[in-house]
Amino acid sequence: MKICIPIKCDNGLNSQVNDDFDSTHLYLIYDCINSAVTVIDDRNYENALGAIIADGVDSIITKTMKPAAFSVLTKRSSLTMYYAPDTICYDNIERFNKGDLLELSLEHLAGLTGCGGTCSSCSKDCPSK
Repeated sequence: MKICIPIKCDNGLNSQVNDDFDSTHLYLIYDCINSAVTVIDDRNYENALGAIIADGVDSIITKTMKPAAFSVLTKRSSLTMYYAPDTICYDNIERFNKGDLLELSLEHLAGLTGCGGTCSSCSKDCPSK
């Protein structure tokens, strides 16, 4: 099992979780089987999220995500999204391993983002429209 966490800068497992999944270029990938850490910079990929999914990521841990992105990801992949209550990646991974993270839903994200479906980046996939 592999986990993806958006981060502010690369400090390995001590990296700070970025406030929003969609507003970073760096994603920490943690392999639960062999405890390996990889950081992906999406500026080096044409489709970083596609590469992350192809690499076997099963779950995303994030503070928030645009509801449209959540909707697209859950429709087009088997990814499970979880809320990151802690600031540091390591702490969230520990909670994940204990089964102590809240699984994100559209309702939860709408409350976190205050999204009303009116932003210019919203697509036809946005569930708020």
